[in-house]
Amino acid sequence: MHHYIGFFVSKYKAVKVKVDGIKFDSKGEAEYYKHLLNQEKKGVLKILELQPKTYLTESRILYKPDFLILRDDREIYIDFKGIETPVFKLKKKLWKNYGLGILWLVKKSKLYFEVYEQIKKDC
Repeated sequence: MHHYIGFFVSKYKAVKVKVDGIKFDSKGEAEYYKHLLNQEKKGVLKILELQPKTYLTESRILYKPDFLILRDDREIYIDFKGIETPVFKLKKKLWKNYGLGILWLVKKSKLYFEVYEQIKKDC
C-alpha cells in the first residue's frame, strides 16, 4: 500500500510527498513512480536508479533527472515536469550536447502520463 505524506508546498505549488519511504518533489512525480513500478511488475521496463547524478559541460554542472530506466535494452533518463523552470530550460539545452543518452520529459494529462519531449545528445 502506498501512502502520501505532505511536507510543504513549493513556490510552484508542488506538494512534496513520500511513497514507500522515498521523498518526491511532487504528487505527480510520486504517481509516475508508481506507474513505473507497475510497468516494472509487468516486465515492460526495469527501474535502474532514482535521481541519477549526471554532469553537463566540462565544468560538471550537476543535473539529476528523476529516473533512469532500462527499456528495450536502452537506458532512458526521465524527468517528470509540471513546470519548466528557467534553470531546467538551460539544462535541457545542455543535455543536447552533454547528456548521457535519451532524456524523456514526462507530464500528466487528465487520464494518463505522456512523454511530451524526447531529447537525444547531438552526435
